[in-house]
Amino acid sequence: MSKPLHWVIFALLISTQLSANQLFSLQQDKEGKEFTNQLSEHNAADGTVKKAITLSPTWKRDMMRLLLPPSDHLFFYGMIDGKQARIQMVDKSDISQIKTIDTAHLHERLINNERLYQFFHLTADQKHLLVHVGKKKNQQLLVIDVQQGVIAKAIALSKFKNEVSVSSDQQYLLVNNTSRDELTVLRMSDFSVALTSKLGDYRQFGTIHQDHLYLTKQSGQKPKAQHWVQAIDLNSHEKVSFPARSQVTPVFATSEQTGRLFTVAADERGKNIVLSELTGTSIKPIKTYPVKRIDLQEMIVMDDYQQILVKGFDKLVLINLTDDYPHTYTKLPFDTADYAYNTRGDLLYLREGSGSEVAVVDVANGELIERSGTGRPGVKFGQFLGTVVLAGATGFGLNYMQIVYKRSSTGMILNHQENNLYVINWKTNDVTRFTAADLSNREAIATGGGTGLLYQSDDAQAPVWVFSGKQITQINDADFTVTQAIEYESLVGFDGEQDFFIIKTEDEVQTHDMKTGQIISRWPMTKAHLIWSE
Repeated sequence: MSKPLHWVIFALLISTQLSANQLFSLQQDKEGKEFTNQLSEHNAADGTVKKAITLSPTWKRDMMRLLLPPSDHLFFYGMIDGKQARIQMVDKSDISQIKTIDTAHLHERLINNERLYQFFHLTADQKHLLVHVGKKKNQQLLVIDVQQGVIAKAIALSKFKNEVSVSSDQQYLLVNNTSRDELTVLRMSDFSVALTSKLGDYRQFGTIHQDHLYLTKQSGQKPKAQHWVQAIDLNSHEKVSFPARSQVTPVFATSEQTGRLFTVAADERGKNIVLSELTGTSIKPIKTYPVKRIDLQEMIVMDDYQQILVKGFDKLVLINLTDDYPHTYTKLPFDTADYAYNTRGDLLYLREGSGSEVAVVDVANGELIERSGTGRPGVKFGQFLGTVVLAGATGFGLNYMQIVYKRSSTGMILNHQENNLYVINWKTNDVTRFTAADLSNREAIATGGGTGLLYQSDDAQAPVWVFSGKQITQINDADFTVTQAIEYESLVGFDGEQDFFIIKTEDEVQTHDMKTGQIISRWPMTKAHLIWSE
């Protein structure tokens, strides 16, 4: 197994279905406060310009490409003055076909001094572009008809702090008025209001599943607080509060494979946890487990391994989705951010969230086999670089990064034989290799500032690749030595199906074969400020 074990962040950045069929560049020149913007389509074989067009000029800031899932259009945004902005939608089959929408500036806000909130979303059918625009008192959610190039609907939002997101089933839009603790649910089908619910101090959003909204409610305060689940039918508005009480806030997770929605809660005394299944406005308890005083944080259904992971602050419970739903219990060695299984599903790897440790757990009995630090011994932490260093790796991802931005310090893969575990450390900017079974034989190699991604193709003899902010390192899996270190300015494209990546260096564009490390093609290109593939 050589693909990523469980990428929380980079799964959003790298798609093995991306193919570099088209190559584009954006050249921007500044004069005073104005930027001129030229978009070019290039021949992917030699970089020659097939067609070039001029996009609208922008004011103060350069033109921003809206990084959305692959579609028939390219989307660009830029401010045209102190109040107005412009969205341009370019037909990829003929880039001279441009549709222009004038609007207010994107609504932007820094949350908790670390996460930049912006919202723009392309619907799954590619018919509508959704954008949150406007300042405090004049906010709107725009529904833009992509084919017609017009605003199909402008939904007025309150003057308070609003955050827009999409439900996990992609069927609803959620507008969370954080100033007034009010949640508005909009139907994706026609963008009508399905429900507005006053959350209040002790009412939290749980999840949406099959046209039902699930909220968690609370009475009293810690340590005597009691929590329960309320289900609301989004069509009839019928409300049902389930009688079971929990000492902690319940958590939810849906199986993508079966569509089943599960919830886990603690009993009133905190001596057990209860696994239940939710269907509409009914709840079916499945099994009770003797796990004491767990502060529930999240749960994940791992369909490939038929298991549910239930994470508490310092505990991890693994529940098998078999007829009798057996479980194992593990005391977490650190604040865990990522989880990863081997192919057999008998070993579970944990990655630390705030630090740089890893651990391996025996799934059968829940016992901790070993834990270890990562990185080169004695190397001091460098400057922290966020995951955005590799956001250019695909034609989409950065807007999702800005919304779900999450600090992390390592990524993990197993090699093809699954005898070696590779772990990157963002703080010491290196990759560490272990014997996968017990984390023995630790050794590390420096890989450059902003180390952020590990990859190995399916080819049996393929090397391990480490992508960093300005360097890509090719590592021989057999002896853990560096074959080559490639310096680059920007990562243009990444094709996991054809196993190549495209980079821009100081004086040319290069395509590299990830099975061999050889350069497939190269051509000069220095004027463009931004190059990417679609």
